[in-house]
Amino acid sequence: MKLLKDKIKHIDDLRKKAMSNLNFVDMAKEHEQAIALSIDSNCCKRNSKRLSEIYSDSAFHSDHKY
Repeated sequence: MKLLKDKIKHIDDLRKKAMSNLNFVDMAKEHEQAIALSIDSNCCKRNSKRLSEIYSDSAFHSDHKY
């Protein structure tokens, strides 16, 4: 169980480090837009909803200071 906790902490540390990088944040926003534009609304509604949930995660923006 400790190994899993260590992996989760490592991933969270990497996420926080990435969120402090303005280039990463800008690229993530561009990536979100590109994916949203490529989704066919008729056949991928479930995937579109999931993508929306991922990018609306408040933790994604909470660590970044503008």
